[in-house]
Amino acid sequence: ISVALPGTERATRARGSGRAAPHLLAVGSVIPRKGYDVLVRAMARLTDLDWTLDIVGALEHAPATVAEVEALIKVHHLTHRMRLTGPMSAADLDRSYAQADLFVMSSHYEGYGMALAEAMARGLPIVATAAGAAADTMAPEAGIQVPPGSPEALAEAIRKMLATPGFLRRFSDGSWAAGQRLPGWAETAGTIAGDVRKVAP
Repeated sequence: ISVALPGTERATRARGSGRAAPHLLAVGSVIPRKGYDVLVRAMARLTDLDWTLDIVGALEHAPATVAEVEALIKVHHLTHRMRLTGPMSAADLDRSYAQADLFVMSSHYEGYGMALAEAMARGLPIVATAAGAAADTMAPEAGIQVPPGSPEALAEAIRKMLATPGFLRRFSDGSWAAGQRLPGWAETAGTIAGDVRKVAP
């Protein structure tokens, strides 16, 4: 069995929000598997800290989940801090990555974790759940991993990132280094082509 990892486009290193309050970013369709209800509950534990958070992703796949997440945001009085932006164009999403200070992922399961790879390609520090194969996608030096489904663990890790001096810079440097090691699409295609030639010369 040969494995060809998905390619990751090279990107400019994120410059951050430049704000006093760190800006967090989550990327992925608002569906049950992404665990955004867990993320909202985690962020509700961090209202003593300054932050804002955008969840970027499609809203049409699971309307009940979207309604649940929006309701939780209101219940926890986070409407001035958290927003569901809906999908973005490639250019707008690139700007969102560039202007983020921390990438967060709350998924219950991921088959690979393309958003994690894209975050590392930009040198974003990460707090993510060890959700399936995503646990291997994320390099240890890129951030902190926590068990899926635990608002308490997710909140604790995010608090460490935001409240510990030097953590964001330390993990940003680690994430950037890891991102430069990810294969590009040409390398992925070369791996697939090489294996095809072995069986069908």
